[in-house]
Amino acid sequence: RMVPEIDYPCNKGLAMAISLLDPFFEKFSHVSAADMFQMAGAVAVEHCGGPKILFRGGRLDASDPEECAPAAVCEGLARGNPPFEG
Repeated sequence: RMVPEIDYPCNKGLAMAISLLDPFFEKFSHVSAADMFQMAGAVAVEHCGGPKILFRGGRLDASDPEECAPAAVCEGLARGNPPFEG
C-alpha cells in the first residue's frame, strides 16, 4: 500500500486489487493491512479449490517508506500480466 513498494514492477496491478479491500479496511480498522492481505490470499486460494491455509494474525504494517521491503525482492520475478498490465 505504500510508495515505493506498491510501485515495484513485481507489484504491478496490486493497487487495484488492494482497493477492493478498502471496505474491509474501514470496517475492520483494528486489523492490519498486512493481515488483511494474508487473509484475502488464503480465502482466494481456498475459494479457487486449493487447500485451506491456516491463518495466524499479528502482522504489523510498515509505518513509513523506510520500513518497506527493498526493490531487490522483485529481482527474477515475472512482471505484471493481463489484466494487470499498464
